Amino acid sequence: MEKTTFNSSESLNGYQRRGLSATFRTLEEMMQEIETLINSDGYKGSLLEIDNDSSPEAREKIAENIQLIREKVSRLSKQFSLEMKQTKSSSRILADLAYCWEILEGSKAKKLRGYGEVAEGLEEVLDPQIDTIIGIITETENILRRP
Repeated sequence: MEKTTFNSSESLNGYQRRGLSATFRTLEEMMQEIETLINSDGYKGSLLEIDNDSSPEAREKIAENIQLIREKVSRLSKQFSLEMKQTKSSSRILADLAYCWEILEGSKAKKLRGYGEVAEGLEEVLDPQIDTIIGIITETENILRRP
């Protein structure tokens, strides 16, 4: 009986290759976010506070594990000929800003009726403020779209 050699790069069909590529890209993105969090002192905003409560020892071990994950993903990427996706930071920012615009539009007084009765006069107070923020987001989008 003739033994066939397993060929990793030919073992996936196109759909499987794209799916696996997307999975490992997401993993890379998450590792980048985690690394950013463990290397920061946290964040304090008006409505969100992130306190970096990890000890220096934990941060160091997490960083080592992230590196191990990255190395494994790199090897798998080569082994299975996974698809590299190149993107520009401006494209990512524009996508995030579009999402911000969408959720802000969904937060106007008329949309809040889905959560119950809206107080009289709320639309006149809330919506102009939201429109101002949307205007700043639109201006930011325009800055990114300029050559």
